[in-house]
Amino acid sequence: MIVEKPFGYSLETAKALNNGIQNYFKESRIYRIDHYLGKETVQNVLVTRFANSIFEPLWNRNYIKHIEITNAESVGVEKRGGYYDKSGALRDMFQNHLLQIVSLIVMEPPIGDKPGGN
Repeated sequence: MIVEKPFGYSLETAKALNNGIQNYFKESRIYRIDHYLGKETVQNVLVTRFANSIFEPLWNRNYIKHIEITNAESVGVEKRGGYYDKSGALRDMFQNHLLQIVSLIVMEPPIGDKPGGN
């Protein structure tokens, strides 16, 4: 079962949704995702970071002192207005997308590809 965010509008509604879904699916079969992580540009950050022999040894806390993320869009709200009226642009763009980019840029290399790093 794949559930895309927003997952509820408060802690209470998120818990209610969780309880409802868990009545029918095991937790190991439930995936809560954000479509933004599937975008090619975002996935390219991981490739550039971990699979590029030029950047990989230098892209870490020993060599990078400061990062800055800028959200510069050339398009307006357009068709997203109805969505933003319900969820809010700050909740969608900042809380989710921009923090996802920050986490991909600053995280340490994964130990492995299995849960728990094994």
